[in-house]
Amino acid sequence: MAGAGSKKAVEDVVSFLNSTEGKDATVRKLLAMGADDGNTGDEVLSVAVKPIAPATNARPTQSQIGLPNSVGYAFTTKGKAALIEALGGNVNAPGILAAGDGGDGSTFIVDGHHRWSSNIVVNPDVKISVNMISANDPFKALAISQVVIAGWAGPGKDLPSATSEPSTNMLAMDAESIKSYLKDSVGKVLDSKAGAFLTDDVLDYLASKGYGDASAEDDRDTKIEKICTQIAQNCKKVPAAGDAPPRSIMPQFAPDVGGPDLGSVQGSFTGGTANFKSPIVPESRVRRTNDLVILERWQKLAGLIKG
Repeated sequence: MAGAGSKKAVEDVVSFLNSTEGKDATVRKLLAMGADDGNTGDEVLSVAVKPIAPATNARPTQSQIGLPNSVGYAFTTKGKAALIEALGGNVNAPGILAAGDGGDGSTFIVDGHHRWSSNIVVNPDVKISVNMISANDPFKALAISQVVIAGWAGPGKDLPSATSEPSTNMLAMDAESIKSYLKDSVGKVLDSKAGAFLTDDVLDYLASKGYGDASAEDDRDTKIEKICTQIAQNCKKVPAAGDAPPRSIMPQFAPDVGGPDLGSVQGSFTGGTANFKSPIVPESRVRRTNDLVILERWQKLAGLIKG
């Protein structure tokens, strides 16, 4: 998949896979035939649980990280276990897919950006163990992931997609704006899977731990001020994305937005069934497969033909 190393290539892959041609039954079938293409094993990628220590060593591959998505769970009564785990400094997060080696600046989040950021906003020093794919090029990892999802989805279906509200993209907000948003959100539901943000029991717990220099003796307003200041400072430690694609074209290994669970398709990576390299089918079948014209057009468009 050499040559996939650009945002444009990822955009082209997604555009094609969502087109009439890309949703064609023959194309979608071919995308899942990597183990039957005449070069067994050429698309095999390892996926292993590895730590990112600290989590801020990783970089996002999307240009938007939603502030409410990042703070709306752990700082609630329902999310208190996740809060305690992140404060403890060691989180096991197999639902996150990353690419790289775990090192600073050489590790990239492919899917699970908000699960990643939600731990950093609690504790920037936290170590996160994630599923690491053996693809050092983040754009390559994104493109392969979309091929895996398309093969899983089958014919006629668009790739699952999610979006974030631009006004609460914390990568584009300064610390004071983040703090103001947080203070205004106390007692409100920011994550539909959780309850209200910074309820009194969560404030009291954080104050008992000295979070943001808050203490049990502080009144409620002082606790809110100190704790929101600390969270805002932590938010600014989430690394910048650089020239990254928008969230809308990112792979979604998330059943709640119509995607597969990562564990259910992990074999597409490790078994080499995702068909993203030439040959597309065994040489003996090339002259009998008229629909290869469609797939070859996609490969050239995405810069994948030399993979």
